[in-house]
Amino acid sequence: MVNVGNFIKGAVEMMILSILQHEDCYGYQLSKLIEGYSEGALVLPVGTLYPSLYRMEEQGYISFERKIIGKRLRIYYHMQNSGRDYLDKLCQEYEYVNNGIRQVLDKCSQRKE
Repeated sequence: MVNVGNFIKGAVEMMILSILQHEDCYGYQLSKLIEGYSEGALVLPVGTLYPSLYRMEEQGYISFERKIIGKRLRIYYHMQNSGRDYLDKLCQEYEYVNNGIRQVLDKCSQRKE
């Protein structure tokens, strides 16, 4: 059984890792990609994004590299192999929770008919 309380944290991490599996990104870039891909439905505040990045880095799912771009220092995040495994696990948990929600909604709509 999935701890539904961890679902929100897992959803943020799942989105971050989904992007990082295709390209290395810095924090602001991740935030803007999530906002753009969701057509503005999901806006991650800094207070949500960076704790997730720090937690995943501590757990070895991602690593980072500091780069100077122009006059700015940017920290680019990179997915590790363990991050790919973790993303697979998160996607499975997402499907489990999503299916459970779908079943409840379907049963309730059937009761109306």
